[in-house]
Amino acid sequence: MSANLKIAREYSAALFFVARKKAQDEDILREISLLQSVFAHFSKEVKLLNDPIYKDSVRLSFIEKIGKKCKFSKIMINFLNVLALKRRFDVLDEIVTHYASLFYKSHGVETIELTSVEPLTKAELKDVEEFFTKELKKKIRVDNIVDQNIIGGVIVRIGSIMLDGSVLNSMNRLKLVIEEGLEVE
Repeated sequence: MSANLKIAREYSAALFFVARKKAQDEDILREISLLQSVFAHFSKEVKLLNDPIYKDSVRLSFIEKIGKKCKFSKIMINFLNVLALKRRFDVLDEIVTHYASLFYKSHGVETIELTSVEPLTKAELKDVEEFFTKELKKKIRVDNIVDQNIIGGVIVRIGSIMLDGSVLNSMNRLKLVIEEGLEVE
C-alpha cells in the first residue's frame, strides 16, 4: 500500500468516526462528494494549496470561502482546515473513495464497480443495481468507472471477484492463444 493511500485511509477513517459519532455520516458523504467535484473543477488552484510557498492563512481563507459557498458543516470545515494545514489535498480523491466505502459498509450496502467505455445512464445503472440486489440478496450500490482502454464490454468487480467481459480482455486471451498455441476456449 502506498504512503498516500495509507494517509488517505487514516484521514477518511478519522472523519468517518467523528461524523458517525455525531450522526452526520450521510451529510458528510454528500459534502465530501460535493467538495471533490468542486476541487476537480478548480484542480489547478487546488494544487497551489499544497505548495509550501503559501502561508497557512491563505489556505484557511480559501477553506472558509469554500465552506461558506457550499454551506459545509462544522465537521467538514474542521476537516478541511486539517487538510489545508497538513497540505493533504493531493489525497482527496482517495479520502472520498475510502470514506464512501466505510459509509456504505456500515449501512450494509455492497458496492459493485462496473467499468465501461462510456458512462452508463441512470436507467442502466438502476437495472444493474436491481439485478445484483436480486441475485446477491443484498443492498447494492453501483460505482460506474469509465475507462476507454477496455475498448468495449464491461468489467464487474464485486469485492474480490472480478468478471472481465471487456473487449481488451478477449483480445489479450486471443493473443495468448495465438502466441502460445493453446486451445481456444
